[in-house]
Amino acid sequence: MLTTLKETWASLQDLKYGEKIVVKTVRQCIWYWSQYFIVLALITWILIIAVVTYFTPQLSKIVNDKLPDVDIAIKDGLVESSVPQPYIFKDKSNFAFVLDTNGKPEDLNDYDSGLIILKDKVVAKNQPNETRIYELKDVKDFYVDKEVITSWIKKNTTKLWGIVVIAITILGVFLSIIFWAWNLGGYAGWAVVLWLVSKLLKGNLDFANSFKLVVFAAVLPTIISAFSIFSNNGFANYLTTGLLLFYALAWMWNLRYIQPNGKQ
Repeated sequence: MLTTLKETWASLQDLKYGEKIVVKTVRQCIWYWSQYFIVLALITWILIIAVVTYFTPQLSKIVNDKLPDVDIAIKDGLVESSVPQPYIFKDKSNFAFVLDTNGKPEDLNDYDSGLIILKDKVVAKNQPNETRIYELKDVKDFYVDKEVITSWIKKNTTKLWGIVVIAITILGVFLSIIFWAWNLGGYAGWAVVLWLVSKLLKGNLDFANSFKLVVFAAVLPTIISAFSIFSNNGFANYLTTGLLLFYALAWMWNLRYIQPNGKQ
């Protein structure tokens, strides 16, 4: 990676560095950019795991503070509760949790989304016109309240941490692969633009070499994008696009008449 960093520093200072880029293979150029992508992905994963590690021991307290004091028992497929009904808990997003064994599914009509527990079924509303009904007749008998939930969380904190870490890792790998391929697809699109510009300038730069230049030029924008991902500053998008085009075009300008095989 140290060699890659040195090459990045050298390339950003030399607007004629395209001569060294086009003699590389496409695979070498993709791997050059991918090293930064992998490092940034690993840093992101570490930061997320650090946050999970910090909050997991506090989860039982958070649940105890946020969870409403509701006890629910299911016996022979029917709901029982000592809470005065109807019990309604709603938040600012117009989501509602309703416990009413004498209620009906239409009681959720006044809310954008929510969950209502009836005598023999649970109704979930995700969108204004989308509801799902879950019958309780096949549910095994159980009892749950806030104390049961917080006690279970305390006893299984390590297990919960492991489950969350594994889930985040699997999801992270999956999303990283998609994002990696998506970015390369985007660079291929910019390579087409660079190739067309070369043709307008009467150059002989082919698509493969255009793609190499774009991938090399994408390193600095990738780093900047990673550090600005949590900001809503639209300037970062313009900056990264501008830097990619600047270096790709600058390197291409000095290769206007380069032959496809990389020789002058």
